[in-house]
Amino acid sequence: NAGAHHGKGLLLAAKGEGDAALGELRKAVELDAYQPKFYFDAAIALMKAGKQDDAVAQMTAYEKALPKDERYHIKYGDLLREKGDLEGAVAQYGEALKMDEINADAHYAKGVVHVMRKEWGDAGHAAVLGFPHSWGDVGESLVTQAGREWGLELADTGVRSVSPGSVTPLRLVKR
Repeated sequence: NAGAHHGKGLLLAAKGEGDAALGELRKAVELDAYQPKFYFDAAIALMKAGKQDDAVAQMTAYEKALPKDERYHIKYGDLLREKGDLEGAVAQYGEALKMDEINADAHYAKGVVHVMRKEWGDAGHAAVLGFPHSWGDVGESLVTQAGREWGLELADTGVRSVSPGSVTPLRLVKR
C-alpha cells in the first residue's frame, strides 16, 4: 500500500533515518505515481539528505506523471531556493502565480527570496504580509507567521489597499 510506505517514510525521516526514509518514500511513488504529496515529500527528504540533484530529478519525474499545478511550482521553487538557485525559484513562483494570481503561498515564497536578496521594498512585502498590497478587513491575521516571528503587526486595521511604491504601515509588537 503506497500510503503505508509514505507514512513509514515520514516517520523514519522524523527519526533521522534518512536512507530508510528515502527508500520508503520512493516506494510510495512507485506504487502510486498519481499522488503529488508523495513526490513532494520524497524531494524534500532528498534535499534534507543533501541530495539536491536527486531532489530536482524527483520533481522532473513528477512532471512526467502529473500535470503541473501551482503546488508543483511552489514546491519546485522551494527546492531550487534551498539549492541556491534563486532565479530558478522566482521563475517557479511566477509560474504558480500565472495559474493563481492570488496564491498567498506563492507570494510568500517569492517574498522570501527577495528578503534573502535584501530587497526590502515592495518585493519583500509578500514575505511579511503573504500577499502584496491589497487586503480586506482582516487586520493582523494577514501578517504571515514569519512576520509575526519578526515581531511585526499591521499598524492599523480596516479595509484598505496599498499601491505599489508606497509603504505598508507595520509596527513592532511589544513583547
